[in-house]
Amino acid sequence: MCVVVALHFGPYVPLGVMFPFEGLPLVAPVVAGLVFLSALRARLRDRGREHASIAHTWMWAAGIGGLWAIIQRLVFGGVFDAFTQACTGFLATQSPPPVDCHYLCTIAARGPRWLVRPVRLGRRRGLTILVNRQLMTANAFEDLLHERWPRFGRLCRRLYDWLALPICGHLRGPWISASLYLLMKPLEYLFALALLLCDTGDPEERRSKMYR
Repeated sequence: MCVVVALHFGPYVPLGVMFPFEGLPLVAPVVAGLVFLSALRARLRDRGREHASIAHTWMWAAGIGGLWAIIQRLVFGGVFDAFTQACTGFLATQSPPPVDCHYLCTIAARGPRWLVRPVRLGRRRGLTILVNRQLMTANAFEDLLHERWPRFGRLCRRLYDWLALPICGHLRGPWISASLYLLMKPLEYLFALALLLCDTGDPEERRSKMYR
């Protein structure tokens, strides 16, 4: 499992080297994988010496049986889904859906993956969209407004649609999305603070319900 994690996050190792303190979690799986492989090699060598008298045929049979058990656990046990059903990483199979976006946070979520950090795919009005934490936070804040102060929430939505929608139709390109993502970071922090202060329930649970 450690080797799988190291493969999945391997492309981000240069970022971990460039930022040694903050990027340590990116480098750790690769280092741990190398350590485990080294320990496994040493242990197999020791066991081979201990059982040198056993026929080579039985040793090969035991090795193949153990390997097949590991493959069954990884493939049929669903462990790989945590890596393959992602939008980023070496083993990821998902990609951003090719649909038009007409909202600021949705456009921002389509920036470079290493920056916007997509979490999963979501559904909005029957369309598949790419969801990151910034988008979930903004939508959770709007959901809180409609729940606690519905009139004010409707007023904000009408004002947003009037001001932002005509502009959003012209915002295209990954670097425009990246710039928009960075510009909206202060708002994201304000939305998160409002959720912490005003949400009577669990703000994280409200976020997780967005675009399901």
